[in-house]
Amino acid sequence: MGRIDRSKDQETIECGEAGLLGSIDLLVDLCIPDSSVLELSFTMFTLGIAALLALVLGAVGLYGVLSYSVAQRTQEIGVRMALGAETSQVLGMIVREGARTQVIGLVVGLLGAAALTRVLQGLLFGVEALDPLTFVATSGILFGVGLLAAWLPARRAARLDPVTSMRTE
Repeated sequence: MGRIDRSKDQETIECGEAGLLGSIDLLVDLCIPDSSVLELSFTMFTLGIAALLALVLGAVGLYGVLSYSVAQRTQEIGVRMALGAETSQVLGMIVREGARTQVIGLVVGLLGAAALTRVLQGLLFGVEALDPLTFVATSGILFGVGLLAAWLPARRAARLDPVTSMRTE
């Protein structure tokens, strides 16, 4: 076996350590962002959670209001059923009226949201202020919840005996 020249190895190790330390510094710079980026990321995460909660609360509120308004029409549904209306006709009428109300609400809501996105534009990262996917997804979820909120109580009221539904308050 040959001899190892320690002086050469020492230089290589020192250069290697400097290269390794330089690589570690680069990795730290890439993997650990500075505090301003962390603050912005936390702000966006918090806003995302708030937006999700707003969507859930909006859906629950929408369901409650539409369900209540349909439940208030139980007597009307009973009268229509007693006069010979088919269940599908009554359900279609209630769901169409609920959908019409929702479309008006969605148009007003989308216009308001589009107007207010300019306020939040500075906080958005990687998403446009008027992101069509976000607007379509949110509107679709709320529209689906509204249709369900109109259909479920109408179906329940249409299944009741017409005499029983006319007696309810």
